[in-house]
Amino acid sequence: MTEEVYPGYHWNTKKILVVEDDESSTFLLREVLKETGAKIEYTTDGDGAVEYIRNNPETDLILLTKPLSPVLLLDKLNNYLS
Repeated sequence: MTEEVYPGYHWNTKKILVVEDDESSTFLLREVLKETGAKIEYTTDGDGAVEYIRNNPETDLILLTKPLSPVLLLDKLNNYLS
């Protein structure tokens, strides 16, 4: 089947960072998001996320898993910016 799954999504200029430590969840997200055309990067923890954002400040979206608190990530980013 060559039909495009998400015909309305053309995010080829977007960068998405996925922070996920579960391999099967990462696989699922990769399969779903690849149809968008976005550049998708993956890391397994907050430190990796901070490092990625440090090198790629133009990141459009960060997807976090439940165990990694957005507050924790913001705190790490704040420490980096200080």
